[in-house]
Amino acid sequence: MKYLIYTLLFSTVVFSQNYYYIAGSENITNSDKKTSFNQFEEVLYFNSYLLPLSRKAELQTALDTYGSVRLEEGDYREGGVPSITLRSNMKLYGHHTYNVVPEINIAAGSENVLLSSVKVWYGLKFLSGGPISKCVISHISGGDISATNASIENCTFFNIIGSNLHIDNTASGYFRNNYFVKHWVTSSYPQLFLKGNDATPSYNNIWVWLNLLTAHGDATDIDNFGNIHIVGLDAEAWNYENLGTGKALLHMRNMTDVRLVGMSGNGYASNSPAVFDIESEYLTMLDKRIFTSIGPASVTNANTLTVNSTASSQDGSYTVNGDKPDTRVYFNDNRVTYNGIEQSNTIADPLVASNIKNHLLGLRRKPWLRPVFPEIANPAGINWQAERVGKPSSRAYIQGLIDSNGIANLPEGIFYIDAPLLVNKEEGIIGSGTGKTVIIGLTDDFNLINVRGAGIGSFTLNYLTLQGGDKGVHITSDGFDVWFQPNAINFKFVVFRNQATYGIEVAQLYGMDNCLFQQVHFFNIPVGFKQTPDPNYGGFETNHMTYIDKTVFYKCQAVNCGIGFSLRTARPDNLNAWINCNFDGNTNSSLDLFNHNAPLIANCDFKNSTGEIVINALYGVGIYSCDFSNNSTNSILNGDVATIEGCNFQDEIPVFGSINTAYLIDSNIAGSTSNMSNGMLVNNYFTANPSFNKLLINLKSGVPTVLIDEASNPYPQLLVTGDRKK
Repeated sequence: MKYLIYTLLFSTVVFSQNYYYIAGSENITNSDKKTSFNQFEEVLYFNSYLLPLSRKAELQTALDTYGSVRLEEGDYREGGVPSITLRSNMKLYGHHTYNVVPEINIAAGSENVLLSSVKVWYGLKFLSGGPISKCVISHISGGDISATNASIENCTFFNIIGSNLHIDNTASGYFRNNYFVKHWVTSSYPQLFLKGNDATPSYNNIWVWLNLLTAHGDATDIDNFGNIHIVGLDAEAWNYENLGTGKALLHMRNMTDVRLVGMSGNGYASNSPAVFDIESEYLTMLDKRIFTSIGPASVTNANTLTVNSTASSQDGSYTVNGDKPDTRVYFNDNRVTYNGIEQSNTIADPLVASNIKNHLLGLRRKPWLRPVFPEIANPAGINWQAERVGKPSSRAYIQGLIDSNGIANLPEGIFYIDAPLLVNKEEGIIGSGTGKTVIIGLTDDFNLINVRGAGIGSFTLNYLTLQGGDKGVHITSDGFDVWFQPNAINFKFVVFRNQATYGIEVAQLYGMDNCLFQQVHFFNIPVGFKQTPDPNYGGFETNHMTYIDKTVFYKCQAVNCGIGFSLRTARPDNLNAWINCNFDGNTNSSLDLFNHNAPLIANCDFKNSTGEIVINALYGVGIYSCDFSNNSTNSILNGDVATIEGCNFQDEIPVFGSINTAYLIDSNIAGSTSNMSNGMLVNNYFTANPSFNKLLINLKSGVPTVLIDEASNPYPQLLVTGDRKK
C-alpha cells in the first residue's frame, strides 16, 4: 500500500534496480551528470538475502544457500539455532539495531568473511586449523572475540564496541597483520588477552584508536606477541573494582617491538596499578600524555625511546631496567638524554650513537595502502536546483514513517521536502543507497533533518543522499535546558551536497561521545561538519557545552568545501580521529580544530587545497602516514604542538605556518620548515634543505644541533604491513 501512496503523491524519478559500481584506482569523487549507482559496500548489503525473523531457525541454511544474508530487527538466537559457522566468502549483515545472534564460528581456512552489526554476546570464535584471512569484522557489540590456537592474518576489525579480544595461541597458531580501527571496551576484563608462541610467531598487529575504559580488573595481559603498534590510546580508571592481580594497564612480556603513540588518560581508580610494565626488545613512545597519580611508576625492560612526554615527572615517570638503553627526547623539557646524560652535541660515543640509530631505524615493512575513493553517485545531477521548482513535498510521508515506525525505510527515488524532518533519539531514516534515495530541500532556508533528544542515546541515518537546505543534519537539544548526549550513533553511507551553511551541525547540547561516522561524504558546502558550542560557556559541566569526544570519521570525504571539518570548542574535545579520509579541493581549511586533546589524523590524503592553510590544529595534533599533494595554500599546518610520522609533503610550500614545537619523523618534505623553531627532526628527507637530511637533529629556538650525523633513510614505521623481514 505504501508504494501506491508513494506513486500517487510524488512525481519522482525511480531508479533502476540494476546497481552499478565504478571500480578502479582513480580517485574520482564528484560528477556533474546524473549517476545513480550505489557504492560497492551498499551493493553487497542490498543484494544480500533478507532472512525474516520468523525463519530464524534457518539462519545456517540461508548462509549455506545464499552466501550473503541480512537480518530484520529482532533476536535471532532465542528460538533459533545454537550456533552458526561462517565459511569463505560468506557475509552476515545484522540490522542497524544490532541483532542478538547465536554463537558465531569462523571456520578454519576461511577467507573474505564479512560480519557486521550484530551483538556477539554468545561469542565470536575463530577456529583452529588452516589460516583464516582477509576477513572484515565491523560494528560488533559486546561479548568476546576469541581464538584458541587459530591462525588469523590480514583481517580488519572496526567499530568494535565493548568486545574483549581473547587470543590464546600458546600451543600453536598465530595472529599476524591484523588491523583494528576504533576498538572500545568498558568495564570487563581482561580487555586484551593476547598470547603467542615461538614456533609460529605472531606479529604486526595494529590498533588505530583504542579506548580501554574502567576495566574492573587487569586491563591487558599480552605475552609473546611480536610487534604491536597502538596509535591513539585513551584509558581511564583501570582496575576500577580492584578485581585484578596488580598488572599494569599495559602488561606485556616477551615482545619484540612495541610502539605506543598518542597516549592519553588517567588512572584515577583508588587501586590503580601502573600505566605500563613492558618487557620487549624495543619500546617506542610518541606523545605520551597518560598518567596515574595513585599507582606506582611504570617500568620497562626494553631498549626504550620516548619522544614528547608532557606527564609530570611524578605522575608519568618510568624506570628502565635490565641495563637497557633509555633515550628520552623532550621528556618534560627540551633536552635529549641517554641513560640520564644530556646529549647536547653530536654524539661521539659510537655505542650510544649505534644504540639510538638501531632504535630509530626499525624493520622496514610495506606502508598501508593509500585509501582509494571511487566515484560517488550524483543522482540529482547538476540541474537539481532548477528541477526542484514546483515539485510536491514528501515531508508528510517521510515524517509519518518516522512517527509510526521509529525508522523510516525509504524506497528508491527523489523525495522533495518543504520543512525539516524531525528525528528523535532512537529514531532515524534508512534509504536504499546513496545513489538511489535522495532527500532534497525545496528551498535552502531550513534544515533537512533535525535530530533532537534528552539523555544518552543513539539515532540512525544510513544509505541516502541529502541535498540542499540550510543544513543537512542539525543535532541539538533544541534550546531546551536538557541533557542530550548522542552516543554510539549509526551514521554510515550518507552523502551531503550543496547545503547553504553546514552539512552536519552539532550545536548547543551536552556532548557527543564515542561515535563513528563511516563513509560520510561532503560536497560543495561552506562547512562540511560544524561543532557549535555554547558561546557563553564558562567552564564546568553544562547542558549546552557541546563537547565531541572519542569520535571517529572513517573513510569520509570533504570535497570542494570551504572548511571540511570545523571543531572549535570551549570544553576540550578528546581523542577524535580521521582515518582513511580524503580532503580534496577545499578552499579555506580541510580541518579546523581548536582546544583538542590528542586528535589523530591517520592515512588521509589532502590535495588541491587553496587559501591560507590545510590544517588548523590547536593545541596539539598527531598526523601519521598522510599524503599532501598539489596544494597551493600559504602553508600546510598551524598549531602549537605536532607529532608527525611517515608522511609525504609533496608541495613546495612551507609545512608550518605557525608552530611552537614539532616532532617530524620518518617523513619526506618538499617544502620549507623554516617556521619550525623547536622540536626534533628524526630520519627525514628534505628536498629544500639537504643539510637536515640527518638521522637525528634537535632544534632549539631555530638553531639545529645534529646529534647523529648519519644520512637519513625515511620510511613509515607505524602504519605498516608485511612480515618481519627488511
